[in-house]
Amino acid sequence: MGKSNITVEYIKSLGNSKNRSRESLDLLFQLFSGDYNIELKREIVSSIGRQTLNDEVLNFIDEQAFNNNPMELVYQMYRTCLYKGKGDGRFVKMGEKIRTRYDNENINKMYQYYQYRQGKNKRVRKKGVDSPVLLIGDTEKTLDQIPE
Repeated sequence: MGKSNITVEYIKSLGNSKNRSRESLDLLFQLFSGDYNIELKREIVSSIGRQTLNDEVLNFIDEQAFNNNPMELVYQMYRTCLYKGKGDGRFVKMGEKIRTRYDNENINKMYQYYQYRQGKNKRVRKKGVDSPVLLIGDTEKTLDQIPE
């Protein structure tokens, strides 16, 4: 397949559950070493992270997360560690290693968001206090929707 035929949709298809195989993973590793734009590279990393061969995925992250790759790719590798850490403690350790090395706002926000989504860091609501709401639209019109 020529370089011009590599699309985000194609890469996503390699990461989807029907196509997870040794061959798909090897192809994704090969694609990762190619000269592609950051959007495609990020999707390649994401598809690698969805593969079921955890030993190979973990080795990939260990090699690439600390190999001067753009932070957009490191962030994707970190997401893989967060979500695969639920079933494999090695990914928890790798995620901690990444978070320690790249201690920055984005990594910390990803960690906090993941903790929140897992129910590990949910705020206790006070009685009579409504949950925060995000309103989208013209400020003057939207503010009128909020009760005093």
